[in-house]
Amino acid sequence: MRVFAVLAAIALVLAGTVASSSVEELQLQLDALGREIEAEVQRKRAENGDAILATNSYVLRIMGNDTANLRDIVNNKRTELEVEQWLREPEAAACFDEAFQLWDTYAYLTGWDVSWCAVVAYEETNADAQYKFHSHAQTIVREAARAMTLATEAYALHPTLDEQVEYLQQELYYLAVLWGNYQAVLQDEIDGHEEVAEQIVTSTRTCFEGVYDDVDYWFNYLDNALDQCLAALE
Repeated sequence: MRVFAVLAAIALVLAGTVASSSVEELQLQLDALGREIEAEVQRKRAENGDAILATNSYVLRIMGNDTANLRDIVNNKRTELEVEQWLREPEAAACFDEAFQLWDTYAYLTGWDVSWCAVVAYEETNADAQYKFHSHAQTIVREAARAMTLATEAYALHPTLDEQVEYLQQELYYLAVLWGNYQAVLQDEIDGHEEVAEQIVTSTRTCFEGVYDDVDYWFNYLDNALDQCLAALE
């Protein structure tokens, strides 16, 4: 709130300063402010983009490592079943046929769960990239472009010199205050990205922890079903 009050005070001083300015001077000031906004937003966008890229890269590493680990767990279970079947008598074949059918089902479900975690991670990282900093940056750049365009049309929009000066003063005041506010908003988004990144990473890890739990439960069930079937043959 204090930041906004200071910015408003600065803008009021600016408004008083330009009262005696010519139309051409005001147009130049609006153009300069608009270009300053575009350049600064571009710099902040690059800074925000670097932060997002770092988060996305980290999330991709988590997904890659966990996907590989889960694939190994599933494949190792298949190998264990094949080795155990080889060691058993031929009459145990029916039990292992059932076990391999369960394995096929659980391998498919594991792949589906991993895909779901990828969807969750994509939605969260995409929201971070598109709907936070990006939406604010678009707004202020759009307003700057609008003000710069209208500044060149002041002669056509207002017939008298006084009206042109008053109009340009108001536009300059409006854009200066708006930019002051949006500078704080954009910086807050950049400063707050670490917290957002932690939430995304936590969500991704939690999703994969659920997959590990599912695989553990499924393979325990498979082992118990196989043991019961083999015990019935004895």
